[in-house]
Amino acid sequence: MIIFPQVILDMPEGSDRDYMEWLYREYCALMFSTAWKYFKDKADVEDIVSDGCLSLMQNIPTLRLLERNKLGVYIVSTIRNTAFNHYAKQKRTNDHTTAASTKVIQSVADTTNVESKVAMEDELAYVWKAIGQLPEKEQQILYMKYALELPDTVIAKRVGLSINSIRKYISRARDHIKAMIYAE
Repeated sequence: MIIFPQVILDMPEGSDRDYMEWLYREYCALMFSTAWKYFKDKADVEDIVSDGCLSLMQNIPTLRLLERNKLGVYIVSTIRNTAFNHYAKQKRTNDHTTAASTKVIQSVADTTNVESKVAMEDELAYVWKAIGQLPEKEQQILYMKYALELPDTVIAKRVGLSINSIRKYISRARDHIKAMIYAE
């Protein structure tokens, strides 16, 4: 059972509310996973998703026109920017707020060039699609290398391969991704 944010429940009955309920059902996992990247407190994450839904509600006509993959990119960007705004608000109101890591701030701080950011997100969508088509072992190794940022030695121990094999898997996976992206 999905529990909708109060901002959606407070909308008047009609097609916009139906659309937001559909959007939330379809993308709530994406919204929460994006928010969890920036905050580790459940209350903060719920606030970010709720505020993000409020921002999305203000752009329903635009959202309805977007293709599914661009819609996902738009949602991630909205939640990311909402997380940044949430952080800035916390920092202003509480001197003892736990600071977000420099990496998080850098990943959301540049809001000056939205068009290039959306274009980059669109390109990343192609990369993620290509990664999803790789063999499971290559996906696993790429995830450990780039998402978890583990060194090759740790990856090798976890999957039971030599360091050279890990490097070959990564190289092979990159080649496969390039081939898939440029074939489209």
